[in-house]
Amino acid sequence: MPVSTPIRPSGAFSAVPAPGEAIVPPGFAHPRLRLVTAQGRQIVLFDLRGMHDEAEAVALIEGPYSRFMDAQRPGAGLLTMVETRDTPTSPSTVNALRDFAHRNAPFVAASAVVAERPMHRLAVTTIAMFTKRRIKAFADDGEAAAWLVTQ
Repeated sequence: MPVSTPIRPSGAFSAVPAPGEAIVPPGFAHPRLRLVTAQGRQIVLFDLRGMHDEAEAVALIEGPYSRFMDAQRPGAGLLTMVETRDTPTSPSTVNALRDFAHRNAPFVAASAVVAERPMHRLAVTTIAMFTKRRIKAFADDGEAAAWLVTQ
């Protein structure tokens, strides 16, 4: 299981992070977006776990998650994980995640989605095909992190 670290605002954009490390925008903090470490590699964790309000999930994806990713640099090679356990599947949430994954292609090397339901796994496969990105679904975060660190 990855080790979670809350995102702390950085002082400025001027610091150049190491390859595979995210840029934390000045003043940015959100409890549903964390940086985690697995086997010495940083993973950006987007936590949708337990979100039952479709509009709230879409607002999170289109708001704070997108603002965070807008600060990243092309070719950053980020590893990302989306936690969807105990979250209903809805067309608008799937569409928001698809668009989010598509927009972030230049910044991300690979993404894992923790998806317990067959419908979630099907959505992940569809998003991966649409975006032509390396995105894979897993039953738990330990498996997801183990796969991500090999990418």
